Amino acid sequence: MQKEQRYISSYHHNDCLLFQFLLAEFLCAYKELPQLKSLYRELAEGCEQKKQRRLYKKLAISLEALSGTTQEYMRIFSWNQNGGFLKKIMTYSTQLSDITASKNADALKVQRYANKAWVHCLHCHDLLLLRNKQTEKDKKELLSALEEIQKSLKMLARVAVAMITEYQDDENVLFFILRHKEQFDKLFGKRFVSKLFSKLFPKGLSNGKRFLIRRYKKRGFDDLEPIIAQKITELETA
Repeated sequence: MQKEQRYISSYHHNDCLLFQFLLAEFLCAYKELPQLKSLYRELAEGCEQKKQRRLYKKLAISLEALSGTTQEYMRIFSWNQNGGFLKKIMTYSTQLSDITASKNADALKVQRYANKAWVHCLHCHDLLLLRNKQTEKDKKELLSALEEIQKSLKMLARVAVAMITEYQDDENVLFFILRHKEQFDKLFGKRFVSKLFSKLFPKGLSNGKRFLIRRYKKRGFDDLEPIIAQKITELETA
């Protein structure tokens, strides 16, 4: 039982692993941004009651993905939140800041923006519960909270992406980004990963390939060589 506990808690002491967890949840959270933008625009323009109910339902699903499921009778307490991308980002960024020195500031910024977005999500949940009892003031508050969520997610994205350069010597973080190239490119624009790796390896992407292969071979993962080579080739031809 003690061995299992050590295994479960070991990730708390590995900042590179924590950062990968953070990036994974961040990719999921940031995917909700286009949906929030679309719903915000439609609600701001105004619509009939039937369409508004449909939009509110979509909004509730998106908000739940970000903040986690809520219990009506005790929504205010964070420990009653079941999952949620933002809650996980807050957890990983807090743990990351606890075990790192030089990266403390950025990790705390991520935690702050995630927390800010999460609080606004909870406020939106409360306003959505009013549904047909909503006043014009409530609707304005809802739109304002949605706008704040979008702003916080964008700021979170800026800091999280900037943090990648701090892990340019970690093969696991770099390989994670390569494996999620399509997601990163879709969210941040075509050739985002290619440009990122060109910045990390200014002497050429081939240097990046050699670095990754050498690091993984040293650890006994020779079978990853063709996969890494293929991923780098995709960057070169993007």
